[in-house]
Amino acid sequence: MACFSDFGEAVRSAREGKGLTRIQACLKINDLCKKRESIVSPDALEKWENGRGLPKIEPVKAMAVVYGKPELIELRVQCIEFLKVQRRDRCGYHHGSICG
Repeated sequence: MACFSDFGEAVRSAREGKGLTRIQACLKINDLCKKRESIVSPDALEKWENGRGLPKIEPVKAMAVVYGKPELIELRVQCIEFLKVQRRDRCGYHHGSICG
């Protein structure tokens, strides 16, 4: 999905721009995450960087701080909105049908 790959490329570029390995980045991100379920592993970070998923907002906020890239938050929001529109269109919402 294009949105995921755009987000992933932005995350990878930001991490590499700071000269951090995935492990170093995860340690810094996890220090800022307040919710236990938002702990980021190097495998999860790799998945996001390769466009195979989208993180919850808590880790994105932490990444924005660690990488000095607040635009990551807006990019994630745009991806979520894109997914909502895509789902609505696929379900025929505009044509009066209801998606189950």
